[in-house]
Amino acid sequence: MSIDTLGEALSSIWTVWAVMLFAGLLFWVLRPANRRRFEQDARIPLNDES
Repeated sequence: MSIDTLGEALSSIWTVWAVMLFAGLLFWVLRPANRRRFEQDARIPLNDES
């Protein structure tokens, strides 16, 4: 296996890994079970603690 072939294989693996990571994060964020938590987190800057 030459260095060029190895580079191409690693580039393909990296692309597939990045797409899978993005899809997993997107699934986690858009799950209905997480909606309440994200809505509460979005209000944190608006909470008055004084």
